[in-house]
Amino acid sequence: MPKSRLARALLDAVLINIGFIIGYLMRYEWRWFLEVGFEATLGDYVPLQVIFTIAFVVLFGLDGVYAPKRAPTWLDRMYPVVNATAKATIIVLAVIFVYRPTVYSRLMIIEAGASVVAVIGIARWVQGRIEDSERK
Repeated sequence: MPKSRLARALLDAVLINIGFIIGYLMRYEWRWFLEVGFEATLGDYVPLQVIFTIAFVVLFGLDGVYAPKRAPTWLDRMYPVVNATAKATIIVLAVIFVYRPTVYSRLMIIEAGASVVAVIGIARWVQGRIEDSERK
């Protein structure tokens, strides 16, 4: 895993976008939880995806996701991720409520937030395994 904060933030931005796309697939392709009232393409979500990614990376930084920790457990790594994800998701939902775009699904944003936690959780678990093997 990258050691510099900038490299970790860039890697997280990629993972956040993967989570966003998974959230889109959950909502519009796999149709989890509720029926879709209107169709939207992933391209329709690009402006919101940019806001989503920026909000997540900024809040990850503010919540200490990139702060150096000595031999953290997986839960130690995930607590700030989950905390920042909750805040970022609420901020993105607030943006949607303020601007009232007709395309965006609020449920999709919640699904994308949950997907981000899952994707980053897997990445942090892999990171922990790699770091453990390097210490031995």
